[in-house]
Amino acid sequence: MDGQNYSGFDWAFLFTWIISTSIGWMVGGFLIGVASFIASGVVMGALQYFALQRRMRQPRNWLIATTLGWAVAALVLLLLNPGQSQFLSGVILGVIAGFAQWLVLRQEVFLAGWWIMVNIVAWTSGLAFLPGFFSTGAVAGAVTGLALELLLRFPKAAAH
Repeated sequence: MDGQNYSGFDWAFLFTWIISTSIGWMVGGFLIGVASFIASGVVMGALQYFALQRRMRQPRNWLIATTLGWAVAALVLLLLNPGQSQFLSGVILGVIAGFAQWLVLRQEVFLAGWWIMVNIVAWTSGLAFLPGFFSTGAVAGAVTGLALELLLRFPKAAAH
């Protein structure tokens, strides 16, 4: 957080977030199984890290949380084997990855509790309603990016 006043909607941030999420999702599309989710999480977290550098105090924690959240979600999906239920996969991914990211976000902004629900809606929408190589990540990126742009307007004061 650089102390800037974000009084207007930051369309550049939203665009960067959508592209970051989409590219991360597409990278995973080139792989199979658990490796695809882990690769998506690493790439997505890294690209989102760059989008958050000027908006968060500790953006590297976002990279760590996203990577770990996606890895855990991949393992849970492997164990539960929801089969062809993209809806259930979206809920599981949204809950687990959203929770991991919430652990970071709650230190940065007020109202962070909404983040898990936003992730459930984002990934369920992307996976179940608009699935595709690009569209899943774009939908999830648009939903989470819009929510995050709004949440980042309510930063918590830095601890002294």
